[in-house]
Amino acid sequence: MEPRQETFDTEPPSDARLTHLVQLGLAVLKNTMLINGGACVAVFTLIGHAATSLTSKLPVASFGVPLGLFASGLLAATLASGAGYFSEGYLVFGRHSLSKVWAWIAVGLAVLSLILFFVGSCVTYSVIVPTPKNLPAMDY
Repeated sequence: MEPRQETFDTEPPSDARLTHLVQLGLAVLKNTMLINGGACVAVFTLIGHAATSLTSKLPVASFGVPLGLFASGLLAATLASGAGYFSEGYLVFGRHSLSKVWAWIAVGLAVLSLILFFVGSCVTYSVIVPTPKNLPAMDY
C-alpha cells in the first residue's frame, strides 16, 4: 500500500485573503497596544488613589515594576508595528528573505508584548494582595 500524498494549493492567495490577513495582524497589534496602554492608565490611577487616600495602605513605590512591565509591553507592541512595516516594505521591493526576518521579529515582539502584560498583571496582583510572611501552622 502506497502512502497517500497530500496535494497543496500552489496558487498565490487571493487579494481578499491577503487583505484579511493584514487586518488580523493589525488587530493583534492594536489589541496589544490597547491592553498594555490601558494597564498603564489603570496603574497610574491606582497610584494616584494610593498616594492621595488617607486610608490606603498600598505602597506607591511598589507599583514601579508593574508599570515598567506594562510600558515595556507597549513599547514591544509599537516596535512590532514598525517591524511589520519593514517586513511589508521589503516584500514590496522583492527582498523576500529580509521580509521574512522582519515578519518573525514582528510576531516575536507581539508575543513578548502579551507575555509582559501577563507578568505585569501578576506582579500588580502581588502588590495589591501581598502574601502573608508568617502563615500560621495548619492543624489537621
